[in-house]
Amino acid sequence: ALTADPSTYEHDNENVYAGYVQYSTSFGKLDVVGGVRIEQTDGTYRANSIDNTTGVVTPNIDKHSYTNFFPDLSFKYAYSDALQFRLAFSTAIARPGFQQITAARSIDTYNATPRITQGNPDLKPTTGRNVDLMAAYYLPHGGIASIGLFYKAFSNYIIPTQASNVTNVGGFVGQKVDLTSFSNVGSAHAQGVELNYSQQLDSLPGLMSGLGVEGNLTYVESSGEIRPGEKHTLPQTSPFNYNAGVFY
Repeated sequence: ALTADPSTYEHDNENVYAGYVQYSTSFGKLDVVGGVRIEQTDGTYRANSIDNTTGVVTPNIDKHSYTNFFPDLSFKYAYSDALQFRLAFSTAIARPGFQQITAARSIDTYNATPRITQGNPDLKPTTGRNVDLMAAYYLPHGGIASIGLFYKAFSNYIIPTQASNVTNVGGFVGQKVDLTSFSNVGSAHAQGVELNYSQQLDSLPGLMSGLGVEGNLTYVESSGEIRPGEKHTLPQTSPFNYNAGVFY
């Protein structure tokens, strides 16, 4: 027979309301596009707090509401039909995942120091300010070769955390616990370069002329202030990323 597991209960919802204004113009070979997006986010997060020792289940409900403004400005300069340059300033948002912001909590008091695993309903969304510069050369027959430089500055970047002997956890204030959760770091950035190439091999004979090759290579350097004065590479980032493929 199936039995209910209250530790798996989670009922979250987010409503996002957005509006956007954009203006574009041209000055000879230079195209300019600018705009601003406004987003209002209303979220409600429902889950259970479970004491694994006593089996006591306590409902948790957290609500958050915030408004963000995202301006952007981009330039495209067509040096020729084949060679073009692009420069873009943009902003963006990455909201916490439901598993990160959930109000759910699991408590294990079998050990001398209680172990608590929980989401963090107080997480702020990560926002980014981006600068991208790219040069693209359009090859014959639909091919392209490009190089791009980018810099991204993050505010409130979200990382997983593990801490020992924490004394300010709700319900355990003044008592030492081991806590696994998520938090926002002070500041973070990522910067790097990207190379891209794609070309159809139409010089091959017969049906082989439909073959093509494509690939890209990205180098990324990232850093985040995990604690004041202590910086590390951002989680789930790799210095080198590459893809290669054949298409027909």
